[in-house]
Order: sequence, then C-alpha cells, then structure tokens
Amino acid sequence: MANHHMSLDERIASAAAQNKTLRRLDALMICKADLLSDHTMDSKPPYTMCTQEVVQALLNRDLYDRALELGHLYEMDLSDTFEKLAMKYISLVASEESWDVIHNVGKYLEDMLKRYDSQNTNYKYRKAVARGMLRAAPELELPLWLVASFKSKHPEDLLRIYVNMKMYETAVDYCIWYIRHEQNSVAMINVRPGLRWICRSAIDKLRNGLEVTGRKDLAKRVQNQMQEYDEIEAREKRELIRDYQHERNRDDILMM
Repeated sequence: MANHHMSLDERIASAAAQNKTLRRLDALMICKADLLSDHTMDSKPPYTMCTQEVVQALLNRDLYDRALELGHLYEMDLSDTFEKLAMKYISLVASEESWDVIHNVGKYLEDMLKRYDSQNTNYKYRKAVARGMLRAAPELELPLWLVASFKSKHPEDLLRIYVNMKMYETAVDYCIWYIRHEQNSVAMINVRPGLRWICRSAIDKLRNGLEVTGRKDLAKRVQNQMQEYDEIEAREKRELIRDYQHERNRDDILMM
C-alpha cells in the first residue's frame, strides 16, 4: 500500500534498486556455487565467505571474469584484481610463453580495462596495471596498447608512475614526447591561443629526481624541451593580449 504514496519516479528508483540488489545476490550465489564445486575440506566453505573473500577465491582459481564482474556489481575497488592480471601477463612474457597465449591474455586485459576503467574510476585501473607490470619486470617495456591508452587521456599519469618507480631514462623519453605533444597540440592552437595546459608538477618531480641522482644529461634534455614549450606559450599569450587590445580599440572606434 505504501507504493501508492510514492511518485512514479520514486517507484521506478525503488524498483531499480531492488533489481540491482537481486542481481548482486544472484551473482554472489552463482560464484559461491562455482567455488563449491572444487572446495576442499581444508579451506573455508564458500557459503560462509563474504563478498571480498569470494572475489579473492575466484582470483586464486584464475576465474578473472567472475571476479571482475562480481566486484563491479558490488562497486568494489578492482585495482588489486587488475594488478594481479598484469602480473600474470608479465609472468607469461618472462617465461617465453607462446605468442598466441601472450597476445590473448594481453587482449583480454585490454578489453577488461575498456569495460571497467573510465572517467568514473579516474582511470585508476590502467594505473594499477602499469604499476603491476613494472614492479614484476621493470626491464620490460609496457605494451603499446597500454601506453597508447595513457597517451589518449591524462598522459601525465604514466609520467608520474615512471618517476615514482625511479625509471628515469624511460621517464625522460616519455616526458619529451609529452611536452612535444602538448606543444604541437593542434586542438589547443585552433581553439584559442593561450589556453595550453601541461602538468608541470609531474615534470618538476622528474627534474628534481634527476638532480638528486646526478643525471644532469637527462635533466638538460627536459629543461631544453620545457624552455621551447615556455617560449611558444609566452608568444601565444602575447598574441592573445595583442588581439584583445586590438578588439577593444576597434570597439572604442565604433562607439565614437
């Protein structure tokens, strides 16, 4: 009877919430049933596990699809799950597994990031993947598709990761690309001069790290590229001010 006193929007929202709860419970029960099929007496019974324990148990059995789907339904942080997937990928690369296997795991990881990582998650899962790969094998380069993902949105995130892991040579190469990319950004030039933006805090952190470690040669490369960027930015600001003053002078003449 209480539903009669609710607005239509409230009733729809209530039904959606109930449906979401049922989908969560259904998924949890299915996952517990999957775990029960190979349960051993010396491990915790799946039916007594909380959601986080179920996700962990699924990961231990390499059931990543189920772990990701269940964690996503319950709005859990999936960073650890993605980091484990990244380390699995690296272990296959390090063990010189067949190219087909490595490609399939890499493609799966890429697809999962596209499905679960977005602006809503602040792209934190791709950061977890990058950190996991670099921790497992810092001597190996990140997959091209992962680097391209960073370059397409918030490229400064990967620069911070390289710097935090003290991978200075790789960080400098990437930083030079980053500065040049922002420097030559057609979008910024066409939209309006003077609206350039670059993450100076990440670049400054790199330069500080290079100075502390005595890598003057690398620091000089970054300094020279930033100097070129600053000159272009300063010129565009002067042009913006000049155009603004020109428009004001023209408006003053028209009003006379």
